[in-house]
Amino acid sequence: MELLLAVSCTLAFSLCSSLLFSLRHIMVQTTDLGEEGLMMVEEDLDLDTNMDMDIDIDIGDEPDEEHCYTISMDSIWTQKFKQISKDLPIKEPGTLADRLALAASDPLAVSANENEQNTLKALLRFGLVVEKALISESSVPEAQFIATTLLNGSQNQDPKNNFPSSSGPTDPEGNFSFRLHLGPNTDSLSIKLPSRSLLLLHHIAKLHHVDIFIFSTRTKAVVFRQPEARGSIGFLHRIDSTMGISDYLVLAASQHTGPTITRPLRDRHQAPVPFTPATFRDIERPGTTPRPRSTVSYEKCHEGVKRALSEYLHDHVEEVLGKTMRSKRFKGNSDEGKSTILDNLRTSTMKEFNKRTKVPKGSLPKAFAIIKGETDDPNFTEKRLEHVLQKPPTGLTLWKDVVQESFENSWSEGILKIQQRIAAPKSAKGKEKAVESTEDPLDEESLAEAKDRIRTATVTLRNAMRPDLLQDGDPTYQTLVRLADDAQLAITNMIDELSCLTLKSTLIAAGGHLQDSPEAQDAATLDVMTLFPEGFKPRVSVASEIQVAPLPADLQNRLVAILKPEELKETVTTATADEDIASLLTNVHLQRLHTRFMSPHQGESDEASSSSSASNNHPLWSKSEDIIAQQLGKGDAPPLSPSSISRTITGHIREYATSVGNLWEGSIYRKLLDYLSRIVLRLHLAPERERAFKSRVDASVKAKQAKKEDSSQQSGRASRSLVNSKVMRLCNEISEVEAMPASPRRTKRVRAIIAQLQQLATPTKVPQAASCDSSGEIMDELFEELELDMDDFEDVEDQDDIEDQDDAGSTKEASRNRLRSLQAILKTLLESPRIHRTIRDDYVRKTAFKDLEITDHECSVIARIANILRPYVPKRRELPDGTFVDHLPHVALRAPLALIANRALLMAGYNHFTRRITPLISAGTVHGLALGAVGMYEVFCSSQPGRFDVRDAEGNPLTNVPNITRYPANKEAIFGAFFDMRRINAVCKDHGLVFNNRITYVDPYTIRLTGKVLPSENRQPAMSPYEARRKINHGNPSGLKWADEFTASGLSIEQVEQNADHAIANVKETEGKIKPMRKDVSTLQSRQTTLSHELRIKEKPKEAGSEQIASSTATYGDLYKARQDLRTARSNLNPMETELVTSRKEKYFWNNVLKAAKSPRKKSTFRTKPADMTTPDWTKHTVEDATEHLDISALLEEHGKVIELKGGGNKERRIAFAGTDYGVCKMSETVPQTLNQIQSHLNRYQVLAGLQDTSDGNEDGKEVKTSSSSTPALPVPTSGLSKQQRAKTLAAIKLPEAITITAPQISEASSTRRIERRRQRRLKRPKNKDAQQALEDIRSLSLTSATTINGVDTIQKARRGNRDILRDFENSDARRRDKRTQRLHTKKTMSKLAAAERRAVQDHARSPPPSPPVVSPSDGWCSECSRHHLPRPSGAKPFQHAENCPRHECDVLPVLMIGTAGTGTGSRIGGHERRGGGKMRKEHTKSCVVSMTNEYRTSQVCVFCFEPLRLSRARRVVGGQEKVVNLHGSIECINPRCEAFRCGYTRARDTNSAVAIAIAGASVHLHPHRQALPPFTRTVLPRNHPHYEPQSSGWIPQHAPVTNDDATGTPSRTEGI
Repeated sequence: MELLLAVSCTLAFSLCSSLLFSLRHIMVQTTDLGEEGLMMVEEDLDLDTNMDMDIDIDIGDEPDEEHCYTISMDSIWTQKFKQISKDLPIKEPGTLADRLALAASDPLAVSANENEQNTLKALLRFGLVVEKALISESSVPEAQFIATTLLNGSQNQDPKNNFPSSSGPTDPEGNFSFRLHLGPNTDSLSIKLPSRSLLLLHHIAKLHHVDIFIFSTRTKAVVFRQPEARGSIGFLHRIDSTMGISDYLVLAASQHTGPTITRPLRDRHQAPVPFTPATFRDIERPGTTPRPRSTVSYEKCHEGVKRALSEYLHDHVEEVLGKTMRSKRFKGNSDEGKSTILDNLRTSTMKEFNKRTKVPKGSLPKAFAIIKGETDDPNFTEKRLEHVLQKPPTGLTLWKDVVQESFENSWSEGILKIQQRIAAPKSAKGKEKAVESTEDPLDEESLAEAKDRIRTATVTLRNAMRPDLLQDGDPTYQTLVRLADDAQLAITNMIDELSCLTLKSTLIAAGGHLQDSPEAQDAATLDVMTLFPEGFKPRVSVASEIQVAPLPADLQNRLVAILKPEELKETVTTATADEDIASLLTNVHLQRLHTRFMSPHQGESDEASSSSSASNNHPLWSKSEDIIAQQLGKGDAPPLSPSSISRTITGHIREYATSVGNLWEGSIYRKLLDYLSRIVLRLHLAPERERAFKSRVDASVKAKQAKKEDSSQQSGRASRSLVNSKVMRLCNEISEVEAMPASPRRTKRVRAIIAQLQQLATPTKVPQAASCDSSGEIMDELFEELELDMDDFEDVEDQDDIEDQDDAGSTKEASRNRLRSLQAILKTLLESPRIHRTIRDDYVRKTAFKDLEITDHECSVIARIANILRPYVPKRRELPDGTFVDHLPHVALRAPLALIANRALLMAGYNHFTRRITPLISAGTVHGLALGAVGMYEVFCSSQPGRFDVRDAEGNPLTNVPNITRYPANKEAIFGAFFDMRRINAVCKDHGLVFNNRITYVDPYTIRLTGKVLPSENRQPAMSPYEARRKINHGNPSGLKWADEFTASGLSIEQVEQNADHAIANVKETEGKIKPMRKDVSTLQSRQTTLSHELRIKEKPKEAGSEQIASSTATYGDLYKARQDLRTARSNLNPMETELVTSRKEKYFWNNVLKAAKSPRKKSTFRTKPADMTTPDWTKHTVEDATEHLDISALLEEHGKVIELKGGGNKERRIAFAGTDYGVCKMSETVPQTLNQIQSHLNRYQVLAGLQDTSDGNEDGKEVKTSSSSTPALPVPTSGLSKQQRAKTLAAIKLPEAITITAPQISEASSTRRIERRRQRRLKRPKNKDAQQALEDIRSLSLTSATTINGVDTIQKARRGNRDILRDFENSDARRRDKRTQRLHTKKTMSKLAAAERRAVQDHARSPPPSPPVVSPSDGWCSECSRHHLPRPSGAKPFQHAENCPRHECDVLPVLMIGTAGTGTGSRIGGHERRGGGKMRKEHTKSCVVSMTNEYRTSQVCVFCFEPLRLSRARRVVGGQEKVVNLHGSIECINPRCEAFRCGYTRARDTNSAVAIAIAGASVHLHPHRQALPPFTRTVLPRNHPHYEPQSSGWIPQHAPVTNDDATGTPSRTEGI
């Protein structure tokens, strides 16, 4: 018996050893997941831990490796498996085993990236389908048994399967017992292991002699093969991390079709690459000696350049004239019309030439060819020519000289040439006609849409490289990574130092050092404390005095004279110093700063670059550089840039200059001015409310920090999933150790793993590093610190204490709306160009609106703040036509106010509202390395040792940059020497791109391929002109041009002023009437609430004391009467509320018309029809535009039509609407609406507003009379609905279920939180202590708060000392993999969530097909089509095959109405994440129509009666007292006539807003005049307007024929308090 036991143990050990060795081999194979799915297998196994098994670990004192491993199977499970696995599919051609083996041998058979449909489609090519059947009815019952009992973790069996859920006697929890014994003893520790262990599956395959194939929607297939297997079974591991899916599906052979692939496919990228590979070189390139200096003079270079520019000018003018004079419009015009067209064209062409900021493309190579052909100097190169043109006169100066000298002659000669060609003989004329007839306007339109549309595709460096450079022992990959990392680090350091130089230059310009007058430099100091009220104590200890100088009065005119001379009314004389200011922080200036402080050749000079000439050419730049150099301390000088990558550095400086320009031309000035003015006014006029708000914020921050500290100090037990994942990882390590040869090291490692398993099995607390996984999710991590937006800066009454809002004894401060009005007055005074004296109180009153009464204290505060800030605020400027526009967005004009605002916000305690005044790179971040062909040559192929040699297509070596830039084929040869161009082109083609020889190196795991989007037959580029319109039409949310409205009205200024006064008086009168009515309603509401509460206490006396019960005398009759009184009062109030809204709209209309009437500009363009409408159709519907610019009439015409399919059958076309509302707690909420539902809403409005034809809805034929508002004069219901009527009404009006997406949902699905927690754990390790300390040091130092050059140097010196430590941590190999995983998962998550939204909208619009189902639910076989149908993505639902044949389903195109009041981007409110909706919009634009809709009043109007809403109310205990409070997120209608009110339908606020957005947008598309419903329109035609007519059909009064070409829906209310 002992001998038998020893033999069995030995055999078991041998079996386990071979099993573990094979498992290790499999695990190594499965870690190669491709470019779209780089994830560890252990993470896949940790997705489901519902089913656990016992593993006992026996550890002896001195275990012997040869006799310490055995695996025992549960006897009951083994018997059941043997009972059903008698007839396994054998390995014969066409059987399941053959198909599984064929599919597993094909590397391209299964697509990764968690794409379920692509995986099913790939398996179907091999005749494999998913079988949904019971074990007793399955064709592969053994696979169904394994999936049911183990893989999917289900122990509750169906009775039909005849397998009860009893288990082994040794299992206390009723689970099947599978044990791994380590050691000779039977007594062992027990530890849980997830049931989806690869070790278990491998042992099952080994024990029962079967081959197990596991395919996955994420990774490559895992195969457990046996030498003498009886058959094969297969599974599909369905993984969808976005929807939280991880289950195993059983694969079976299709009974209807065979495999369409009979042999493994070949990788299409294995063919030889048609480029010579790069060869590594250890030494410097032979023959590379310093090139002798060229003897070509500067004058010769300038002459050649001017000749090349003249030729370009002549050719371009001839091309422009040719296009115009050949057009039909020009030929069909009269002689006078032709002359006018040519004059206008001449003026526009001249302006275009003068506006150029660089030399025309292609001119320098042409100039080089001209000079090279006239000289015999072999040392003259293009680089020498570029060096010459960097000195005055520059290439741009030569271009402007050529334009002034040669434009007139070129224009005249071009006209003569074109006229001669047109008048040529018929043969030439026929040629002209042929050229003209070949123009395809559709192709030109598509190419115009795709012009300059650049997109990127992502691959890994290893997947992009040539296969022959990835052979074993070839160091090319490691060398490329090393060289790229070195260049990336050098570029990052250069940008970091250049940002500090940029910041210093900004401070110098703002401090008045570049101004000529000494008075400005003497006055370059401002005490920010003067902005705050007396007695205010700064909340942050910083210096209150900053170095800023007042703006010179004529500075803006001088800048406009240089940058936009056509916008000046009179000539302004400029000097060289003005050009320096105009070019401040441009590309040329930043290049000069880099050359002065970081170039390795900064000390060299020649005849054209001496210091004196540089000072004369750019005196102010030189002065600024001297100031920076004088204040550089010892060790503060920035490090020098490497000279070998000079062109690459130049390109990155150009990109950084673009970022600087975008920053100062963007919203920085508007945001800072809004924040500064609003907070300062709040501190002056509402100090108590501001102090209470700040205290509440500080208390919230402290509470969150304390919670974070408490959670970090607690070290509780590890979670179950954590123990399971660690056990799985340790078992995998055992398999890896088994592959090592026998040695003491292996024995030591095995014992260490056993000790860790023993520690996990012991019921003790886990170490601190492991407790992070189970300590819960902490919102305030490093990247999620608490921030509050200006919208949180509300009144303290926002706590919603409704009962105590009106306190007669309290002193009221300025309300929020009043502060907004005062802020508008302050901004008007600050930016007005007509004020040239000190502002007094009377001037403040004159600036205010007529109906705004300002107190003396408010006037004095506004005057004081305006007088302090006016010298530093740029003024509005006047155009030649008399129109006033915003100031010129230039850094010299905006920098002083930006510094003042940042310091004031910091002192007030709102440092999270400050803005960076220069683009900065985080100390631990590495900048992406953008490489073109020249950059590839400089980084990898320069003459330095340790680089590569490359050759062109003909085998000639490429040894200099001109050879690369001169011939386009050489650019591709440079990339082809390192990369597999066939693979790169295939990846770009899959993304609809054409590779344009440019990549961006982020890290070895992320290489971005840049390509141009080109239209094709099957792929149309997404078109989105919305953002461009939004930038152009910003500030006109109503979509009207008021000057055109004034012209269209036909009224005089006096009449318009009378109408405005009448509108103001009407508003005041209505407000006076409505105030007591509101008070009565509030009183009745309080009485009803009190009576209801008292009656509830009577019914449940335990909830209150005896005193409350004794004092209560309420009866249900009193409550009934109170409800009737409240309904009557509300019915009287609602029409007045609507009348007030209409009156305010009329007041808004007449005020703006009056303002436009008094403006000098009164040009009318109201008769011109907008020609820039976006018109999608069913073949090209990937568009995004504003609703008013989007014409979907072609889609509406096709709605409901049935089209014939090519393969037979037909399909109906439908469109489905949906409204999307972006928010904070919920990132987006989308509600679908069919066309019929939208029409029912519109018809309901027409009936309620009395605008519908009476013959349709009134049996008596009498006209429905309405009041002045939109509320109908209907009787108030005197009784409520019965229970059945209420249920029936609620079912009829209930809104569809909303599709909600939250930021935490995206963070969880995209692995953002998991990766951040992992980062925090790594940061807390002892070896990363320096990184943690460096991070704390960097946090306390911010360049945003620096206002002096010395302060910048101090902070930058600290950053230099810590950035290398942080970069070593943030750019470690593990962090790089995590970042790439997070980027891929985020992109995939956005795409999947957007697809789920569209799918829900489509499903809502689909109706069930009339025919009976013809698709089998078992395998998806369609008897009508004779094929397997793939199911639609099931999301989080269980897998099931297609229910109906897709041929019977209608084709639904979603039209998404997305609100324009913000996409959730910006600072987080109350700790909520704000990811923004821009990415979701981009994903939707790729597949459907996106209509950006103005969401004006969509959250305030009921979608059933179109009357105002209010937040739902309830009783809560606040401060120990029971009060009525508002419930945020829930709304209710208070209109007694509303169906929702009568049936008690309370709904979510975001859901109502989303439906209202859909109604508002669809009403524009469905109305003949493209007008929105009046409740959602900011501006309506006043009732006293000459063109106003109460229309009898439709739902909108007929509007005057004016232009309505601004439709972006930009919100008028600015962000902030």
